[in-house]
Amino acid sequence: MSVDGKCVVIVDPVSSGMPLRTAASELGYRVLAIFTISPSEYISIGIGAATFEPVSSLEQVHHCTEIAQVAQLVASEQLEVAAVLPGSEPGVEFADKLAAHFHCIGNDLSLSEARRDKLLMRQQLVSAGVDTIPFISCRNVFEALTFFEQQKGPVVVKTPKGAGTNLVFTCHSREQVVSAVNTVLTTPNLFGILLSYCVVEKWVGGDEYIVNLFCDGEQYYCTDIWVYEKVSSKHFDNIYKSIRLINEALPQRQALIDHAIECAKALGMTQGPIHAELKWYQDKAVLIEAGARLSGANIPNLVKQVSQLDLYRLTLAHYLGQSTEWPEHDKAQQNVIILYIPHLDDAGHVVSIEGLDELEHLASLHRVVKQVDIGHQVQPSSCHGDSLLTLELIHADMRMIQSDEQRIHDAFRVKLNYATQ
Repeated sequence: MSVDGKCVVIVDPVSSGMPLRTAASELGYRVLAIFTISPSEYISIGIGAATFEPVSSLEQVHHCTEIAQVAQLVASEQLEVAAVLPGSEPGVEFADKLAAHFHCIGNDLSLSEARRDKLLMRQQLVSAGVDTIPFISCRNVFEALTFFEQQKGPVVVKTPKGAGTNLVFTCHSREQVVSAVNTVLTTPNLFGILLSYCVVEKWVGGDEYIVNLFCDGEQYYCTDIWVYEKVSSKHFDNIYKSIRLINEALPQRQALIDHAIECAKALGMTQGPIHAELKWYQDKAVLIEAGARLSGANIPNLVKQVSQLDLYRLTLAHYLGQSTEWPEHDKAQQNVIILYIPHLDDAGHVVSIEGLDELEHLASLHRVVKQVDIGHQVQPSSCHGDSLLTLELIHADMRMIQSDEQRIHDAFRVKLNYATQ
């Protein structure tokens, strides 16, 4: 039985957005899982086919790209839309439009594009008087090379509407700039979208952090902070090796949080979860990008595991308009690392995988996601989605996690048949 004929609309609920569907169903709401990208396109980038099956009898799954399509679904079922939420990065803009159409809680619609497009995001930060790194919009290699010469140092070339490290290149030479720009301008992004421009930014060094926030419409709260470790391969830079939860004292913690909040305000992010990525560069925080959504990589579930803070229920309650006080929750006492292995330099068919038997001996292993099997065709690693194995390690003793990490790195081997490329 649904809650008074009311429904919750969740747009592109993949990855960490999946549990939102279950949580809404458990509360008794009808759920419309709306995908703006076709299931076949999602499956082609590694999203499991089960994502597009209803999670309960209260849920319907549809592929829609227009407000009118969703409105017709709602009307045909005689439902009232109680809340609209983005389930992942590609769903942010459409969720904003649907929230405005159905008069639900949502972020400032006038800044919706700036929350998704990394070029417009930089331009909005400048307009709001927020310090940001030098950048340009680029439609050809000549513009990019001019900017590269002006910076007198490395630059980053990226697609404006990607995710993770997909189509993100660090360039140290003119040749690398030309290659990166040509690749971004001729290659559809992770969601199958080909854009006519790219963003070129000054490269900044330093550690890169995730700062996850939550805003109840007035007050901002920091829910968790993580630090990336990235590596380079023969073909790509900026490949995720690991993401580690920061639960120790961090001198720059408050400065990172303050800058994340400053950027969130400038981008009109005032409702629900906010995922910000920042670097600590020359003793100050610098925003890399931000999204008006829950963090990916199963991070909300891991936060719940170690602190009892249920970001899914909190997010639903907020968007449903239920007045709730910020919950008291435990500071994470456990150490957490998300580990991506291995990183492949070549393409081919998988002939054998060694080291899987070591997993059962890892004292810190919480969850493993195996994304490839013998016989599968693989490509050189370019982002975390290309890793063959994702491990979530949790333990009170960081030394145990480090030992397990080394153990699996030493044992895990993948043999490829290059002749069948």
